[in-house]
Amino acid sequence: MRSKAYRIIGAAAASVVMAFSAAVCANAAEVSDQPQEESSEIYSLQPVSSLTVSAAEIFEGESVAAEITTENGGGEYTYTYQVTNRRNKEVISSDTSSLPAADIVFDKPGYYSIKVTVSDDSGYEETLSKNIMVKEALPLQDNGSALSKTRVTPGTTVTATADFTGGVKPYKYRFIMSDLTAKTVVEKTALSDSPTADFKVPENGAAFYHINAIVTDARGNTQSAIMDLLSYQKNPASVSLEGSTASAKEIGINGTVQLTAKASGGTAPYKYLYSYKGETGSWKFPDTTYVYNSQTSIKLPSKVGKYTLRIGIKDMDGKYTEKTFPVEVKNFSIDKSFISSSTSYVGSEVTLRAVASCPNGAVRYHYSIHEPGKDWEYHGGYTYNNVHTFKFDKVGTYYLRVGAKDKTGNGTYKEKQFTVNVVELNVSASVDKTIAKTGEKITLISKVTNNNGIVKYHYSYHADGKDWTYMGDYKKSTSQQFSFSEAGRYFLRVGVKDKNGSGMYKEKQLRVDVYDPNAKATTVSSVLQKDSNWKSNTICTVPSGSKVTVIKSEGRWYYVNYGGKLGYLYNMAFGTAKNYSTIDTSSLPAIADDIIFSKGKNVKNLFNYVNGMGYVAVRTDTLENLCVYILKYRRGACFHRAALLYYLLDRSGYEVIRVDDAVDMYTGGGPHNWCIMKTEQGWRHIDPTPVTGLRVMYLVTDSAIAPYFRWNRQKYPVCN
Repeated sequence: MRSKAYRIIGAAAASVVMAFSAAVCANAAEVSDQPQEESSEIYSLQPVSSLTVSAAEIFEGESVAAEITTENGGGEYTYTYQVTNRRNKEVISSDTSSLPAADIVFDKPGYYSIKVTVSDDSGYEETLSKNIMVKEALPLQDNGSALSKTRVTPGTTVTATADFTGGVKPYKYRFIMSDLTAKTVVEKTALSDSPTADFKVPENGAAFYHINAIVTDARGNTQSAIMDLLSYQKNPASVSLEGSTASAKEIGINGTVQLTAKASGGTAPYKYLYSYKGETGSWKFPDTTYVYNSQTSIKLPSKVGKYTLRIGIKDMDGKYTEKTFPVEVKNFSIDKSFISSSTSYVGSEVTLRAVASCPNGAVRYHYSIHEPGKDWEYHGGYTYNNVHTFKFDKVGTYYLRVGAKDKTGNGTYKEKQFTVNVVELNVSASVDKTIAKTGEKITLISKVTNNNGIVKYHYSYHADGKDWTYMGDYKKSTSQQFSFSEAGRYFLRVGVKDKNGSGMYKEKQLRVDVYDPNAKATTVSSVLQKDSNWKSNTICTVPSGSKVTVIKSEGRWYYVNYGGKLGYLYNMAFGTAKNYSTIDTSSLPAIADDIIFSKGKNVKNLFNYVNGMGYVAVRTDTLENLCVYILKYRRGACFHRAALLYYLLDRSGYEVIRVDDAVDMYTGGGPHNWCIMKTEQGWRHIDPTPVTGLRVMYLVTDSAIAPYFRWNRQKYPVCN
């Protein structure tokens, strides 16, 4: 008979797996696939059986071997194996086999009884039992995962072996090899049953690697073990630190210096030892031993003086060299601060750049200005910005000053003062065209008056939203040609310096619109707006099928040239699909714009659109949420209707007020909302909520609506 393994299905029985096998004891019946002859031997002794188990305590996920030994007796035996939870007496599993041995796997912790009933065809029956304590599985943990080699040359194959304990078996394994030097993943394996994996070290010279062994047990718990691998190449040359640097030669008290080691020669990878010392005394080591970092920061003692910093390097063969750097710790100073010029012009600027030398911690700056006969004027409080710009509104002599504190503003105070003479300088510029086609030349002409010496000009441009592009260096030419291959809004600029180009600076900026001469046709009738919003003035109507030249796009609007008129067309004029899929507060502006486009800015059309919605009694909410609700469900109370009409009229550019605290006297004294908008005839009530029995309240006066609704007349405009 072949052995069989199975799992008892059920909520309680799902924690035990039995595997039956031929007994290994001396008295077990021999199992054969051939028919057996019946024995004619008569047994005179009563059979006696015994039960042994391989362990009395195990962890979940482990198994015990149960074995039955029967002495005396004879014939064919039948064994019934039954596992019971001793705490609640629940039978977990039960099955019958002709085999006197079984492996029982326990998937859950608990206190169990293994009961085996032995019987034969003569009527003999005997029941034996053993108790088993199944403890909760230990956590997954590394038990000594290792590499076959930890130091190799490039191209060598290394075997990684994962060794874990705990959890619930069986395990699944995955391995990942990473290059620590390049900070990249070199290779990874798929999830498998194998606890080993082979990796070939890349042929890319010296490097450090991590091989990470990741194990997942039968319950999905994971654990990992990281194994270090070093790849190196022999090099008989001496090791060198040529090119290594220190970040500063002078620092302030409590400052730091960054050392950067640039190693070459020798056998990589390298190890570094960083140290420093004062003019007297011994070397101090921030790290207690060699490290693999080629860069470190050293904080020197809080004492003014001269120090020596040192980088020591050792290669894999033990070859050593070192390099030293002198660094001086000094007191805080801002003497190197400077201004962009001591001469300026009315309307121009002078920049004061504070240069802090050897500060103790962070530095904060305080800027001030005064002209003779007046008090100092402070430009705000202390700031971390070390650059400040002063602008002058009239001719005269000014004094600029910067004060500075280190230790985050609580330490030593220093200041420096500058004098600036302000004179007049005027720059004007013009272009020969403000609208141009792509590829067409545009000429900018500059003019300077009241200059202080020889003038030089610097021309530049930028497309809307992009950085400035400079047309060469400063030159004496008073004009510059521009040409653009892409449509859009461009800004042209001329910057001027006098005193042979080294004096004060002033600039003039002009706007030019460049369009693509290839016309684009509208698909539906629309209106041309002055700006990219419905609140701006309408320039004209653009019929369906009209040809326009698109200069640029701004969100859902196109800036176009229509018959020599510049303005904005909504993108739906070109058949562009709506750019929203769901209605929420974030998409509300786009939805409102689409409604205004389809209904027009006409008040009556927008009123009819809202007035035609269904009605539902729902409590009030924020303006945006009320609008979203009625648009989403196509129905709403007076709160929703007034909110949506207000939102559409306001977005269309009308002056409108929402009445949100009125009382409906006509239907019983409940709350009521509507709108009041300004018309050519004055303020008028406009109520988008139809009330049975009442006429439509569309642009009516106070006298028309007062018999039915009450509102705070002191709060809202008079509608006469």
